[in-house]
Amino acid sequence: DLSAAATWDEIVTRVAAVAGQVPAGTWIVGRGWHQSKWLRAPEPNVEGVPTHEALSRVSPHHPVLLTHASGHMCLVNAKALELSGVGPDTPAPAGGAIMRDAAGNPTGALSENAMELVGRAHERALQARAPEQRPPHQPPVLHPLLADDAQAVHGTEERQNVFGVHPHLDLGRLVLAQEGLDPLVVELGR
Repeated sequence: DLSAAATWDEIVTRVAAVAGQVPAGTWIVGRGWHQSKWLRAPEPNVEGVPTHEALSRVSPHHPVLLTHASGHMCLVNAKALELSGVGPDTPAPAGGAIMRDAAGNPTGALSENAMELVGRAHERALQARAPEQRPPHQPPVLHPLLADDAQAVHGTEERQNVFGVHPHLDLGRLVLAQEGLDPLVVELGR
Protein backbone atom coordinates (compact mmCIF):
# COMPACT_ATOMS: atom_id res chain seq x y z
CA ASP A 1 0.00 0.00 0.00
CA LEU A 2 1.73 3.15 -1.25
CA SER A 3 -1.06 5.58 -0.43
CA ALA A 4 0.64 7.00 2.66
CA ALA A 5 3.97 7.69 0.94
CA ALA A 6 4.98 11.33 1.38
CA THR A 7 7.53 11.38 -1.46
CA TRP A 8 8.69 9.43 -4.49
CA ASP A 9 11.99 8.82 -2.66
CA GLU A 10 10.08 7.01 0.09
CA ILE A 11 8.53 4.67 -2.48
CA VAL A 12 11.91 4.00 -4.08
CA THR A 13 13.36 3.20 -0.64
CA ARG A 14 10.51 0.76 0.06
CA VAL A 15 11.02 -0.97 -3.29
CA ALA A 16 14.76 -1.24 -2.61
CA ALA A 17 14.05 -2.90 0.75
CA VAL A 18 11.76 -5.48 -0.87
CA ALA A 19 14.22 -6.09 -3.72
CA GLY A 20 16.85 -6.96 -1.10
CA GLN A 21 14.57 -9.61 0.41
CA VAL A 22 13.22 -11.51 -2.61
CA PRO A 23 14.95 -13.53 -5.34
CA ALA A 24 15.96 -11.83 -8.58
CA GLY A 25 13.18 -11.96 -11.14
CA THR A 26 10.41 -11.67 -8.55
CA TRP A 27 7.82 -9.06 -9.50
CA ILE A 28 7.49 -6.27 -6.94
CA VAL A 29 3.95 -4.91 -7.06
CA GLY A 30 2.43 -1.96 -5.22
CA ARG A 31 -0.59 0.29 -5.48
CA GLY A 32 -1.88 3.63 -4.28
CA TRP A 33 0.78 6.24 -5.10
CA HIS A 34 -0.41 9.69 -6.13
CA GLN A 35 2.08 12.36 -7.18
CA SER A 36 -0.16 15.26 -6.16
CA LYS A 37 -0.14 14.05 -2.55
CA TRP A 38 3.66 14.09 -2.24
CA LEU A 39 5.46 16.84 -0.36
CA ARG A 40 7.55 17.69 -3.42
CA ALA A 41 7.66 16.85 -7.10
CA PRO A 42 9.96 13.96 -7.98
CA GLU A 43 13.12 14.63 -9.98
CA PRO A 44 13.34 13.82 -12.77
CA ASN A 45 9.73 13.85 -13.88
CA VAL A 46 7.60 14.27 -16.97
CA GLU A 47 4.38 16.19 -16.39
CA GLY A 48 4.88 15.71 -12.63
CA VAL A 49 5.11 11.91 -12.88
CA PRO A 50 8.42 10.29 -11.89
CA THR A 51 10.56 8.54 -14.46
CA HIS A 52 11.79 5.01 -13.90
CA GLU A 53 15.52 5.69 -13.39
CA ALA A 54 15.61 5.78 -9.56
CA LEU A 55 13.33 2.76 -9.39
CA SER A 56 15.45 0.89 -11.94
CA ARG A 57 18.68 1.62 -10.03
CA VAL A 58 17.39 -0.01 -6.82
CA SER A 59 15.72 -2.97 -8.55
CA PRO A 60 17.67 -3.82 -11.71
CA HIS A 61 16.88 -7.55 -11.47
CA HIS A 62 13.26 -7.30 -10.31
CA PRO A 63 10.40 -6.12 -12.50
CA VAL A 64 8.43 -3.47 -10.59
CA LEU A 65 4.78 -2.56 -11.21
CA LEU A 66 3.32 0.32 -9.15
CA THR A 67 -0.29 1.20 -9.90
CA HIS A 68 -1.52 4.77 -9.40
CA ALA A 69 -4.22 5.40 -6.82
CA SER A 70 -6.70 6.05 -9.63
CA GLY A 71 -6.06 2.68 -11.24
CA HIS A 72 -5.68 4.48 -14.59
CA MET A 73 -1.87 4.63 -14.65
CA CYS A 74 1.09 2.59 -13.55
CA LEU A 75 4.79 3.22 -13.18
CA VAL A 76 7.25 0.45 -13.95
CA ASN A 77 11.01 0.06 -13.94
CA ALA A 78 13.35 -0.80 -16.81
CA LYS A 79 13.15 -4.55 -16.10
CA ALA A 80 9.35 -4.53 -16.37
CA LEU A 81 9.57 -2.49 -19.59
CA GLU A 82 12.05 -5.03 -20.97
CA LEU A 83 9.90 -8.06 -20.05
CA SER A 84 6.88 -6.31 -21.55
CA GLY A 85 8.63 -5.52 -24.81
CA VAL A 86 8.11 -1.78 -24.35
CA GLY A 87 10.84 0.35 -25.89
CA PRO A 88 11.35 3.57 -27.84
CA ASP A 89 9.66 2.14 -30.94
CA THR A 90 6.69 0.54 -29.18
CA PRO A 91 3.47 2.19 -30.32
CA ALA A 92 0.90 3.03 -27.69
CA PRO A 93 -2.18 0.84 -28.02
CA ALA A 94 -5.52 2.43 -28.87
CA GLY A 95 -6.96 3.98 -25.74
CA GLY A 96 -3.64 4.05 -23.93
CA ALA A 97 -0.48 6.10 -23.59
CA ILE A 98 3.19 5.37 -23.04
CA MET A 99 4.70 8.48 -21.46
CA ARG A 100 8.01 9.39 -23.07
CA ASP A 101 10.88 11.72 -22.28
CA ALA A 102 12.19 14.40 -24.67
CA ALA A 103 14.30 11.78 -26.48
CA GLY A 104 11.27 9.54 -27.06
CA ASN A 105 12.22 6.89 -24.52
CA PRO A 106 9.52 5.39 -22.29
CA THR A 107 9.60 6.94 -18.82
CA GLY A 108 7.96 3.92 -17.21
CA ALA A 109 4.55 5.59 -16.89
CA LEU A 110 1.78 3.80 -18.78
CA SER A 111 -1.87 4.75 -18.76
CA GLU A 112 -5.19 3.11 -19.55
CA ASN A 113 -4.87 0.39 -22.22
CA ALA A 114 -1.07 0.68 -22.30
CA MET A 115 -1.06 -0.82 -18.80
CA GLU A 116 -2.08 -4.10 -20.42
CA LEU A 117 1.39 -4.38 -21.98
CA VAL A 118 2.93 -4.76 -18.54
CA GLY A 119 -0.11 -6.51 -17.10
CA ARG A 120 0.28 -9.37 -19.59
CA ALA A 121 3.96 -9.84 -18.69
CA HIS A 122 3.08 -9.86 -14.99
CA GLU A 123 0.25 -12.33 -15.57
CA ARG A 124 2.59 -14.65 -17.53
CA ALA A 125 5.01 -14.61 -14.61
CA LEU A 126 2.22 -15.44 -12.15
CA GLN A 127 0.88 -18.25 -14.31
CA ALA A 128 4.38 -19.73 -14.63
CA ARG A 129 4.47 -20.26 -10.87
CA ALA A 130 3.26 -23.44 -9.25
CA PRO A 131 -0.33 -22.92 -8.00
CA GLU A 132 0.77 -22.94 -4.36
CA GLN A 133 3.27 -20.14 -5.10
CA ARG A 134 0.73 -17.80 -6.67
CA PRO A 135 -0.51 -14.93 -4.52
CA PRO A 136 -3.80 -15.64 -2.78
CA HIS A 137 -6.90 -14.26 -4.47
CA GLN A 138 -5.02 -13.66 -7.72
CA PRO A 139 -7.70 -13.30 -10.37
CA PRO A 140 -7.34 -14.08 -14.05
CA VAL A 141 -6.37 -11.14 -16.25
CA LEU A 142 -8.87 -8.45 -15.27
CA HIS A 143 -8.39 -5.90 -18.02
CA PRO A 144 -11.50 -7.06 -19.96
CA LEU A 145 -13.52 -6.61 -16.77
CA LEU A 146 -12.23 -3.12 -16.16
CA ALA A 147 -14.13 -1.54 -19.00
CA ASP A 148 -15.95 1.74 -18.60
CA ASP A 149 -18.86 0.01 -16.87
CA ALA A 150 -16.76 -1.69 -14.16
CA GLN A 151 -16.34 0.43 -11.06
CA ALA A 152 -14.21 -1.92 -8.99
CA VAL A 153 -13.13 -5.53 -8.73
CA HIS A 154 -12.36 -7.02 -5.35
CA GLY A 155 -12.62 -10.16 -3.27
CA THR A 156 -15.94 -11.05 -1.72
CA GLU A 157 -14.60 -10.45 1.79
CA GLU A 158 -14.21 -6.76 0.92
CA ARG A 159 -10.43 -6.92 1.11
CA GLN A 160 -8.56 -3.72 0.44
CA ASN A 161 -6.69 -5.22 -2.51
CA VAL A 162 -8.82 -3.57 -5.16
CA PHE A 163 -7.66 -4.53 -8.62
CA GLY A 164 -9.16 -1.60 -10.50
CA VAL A 165 -11.27 1.42 -9.67
CA HIS A 166 -13.40 3.62 -11.86
CA PRO A 167 -15.23 6.73 -10.64
CA HIS A 168 -18.71 5.69 -11.75
CA LEU A 169 -21.79 5.27 -9.62
CA ASP A 170 -22.39 1.81 -8.22
CA LEU A 171 -25.45 0.42 -9.95
CA GLY A 172 -25.07 -3.27 -9.27
CA ARG A 173 -22.78 -6.13 -8.44
CA LEU A 174 -21.78 -9.17 -10.42
CA VAL A 175 -20.09 -12.08 -8.66
CA LEU A 176 -17.65 -14.11 -10.74
CA ALA A 177 -16.23 -17.43 -9.62
CA GLN A 178 -13.44 -19.53 -11.04
CA GLU A 179 -12.28 -22.86 -9.70
CA GLY A 180 -9.42 -22.44 -7.26
CA LEU A 181 -9.99 -18.71 -6.72
CA ASP A 182 -12.13 -16.77 -4.32
CA PRO A 183 -15.15 -15.28 -6.07
CA LEU A 184 -14.67 -11.77 -7.40
CA VAL A 185 -17.18 -8.99 -7.20
CA VAL A 186 -17.42 -6.60 -10.14
CA GLU A 187 -19.26 -3.42 -9.23
CA LEU A 188 -21.00 -1.99 -12.24
CA GLY A 189 -21.48 1.69 -12.90
CA ARG A 190 -22.96 3.89 -15.56
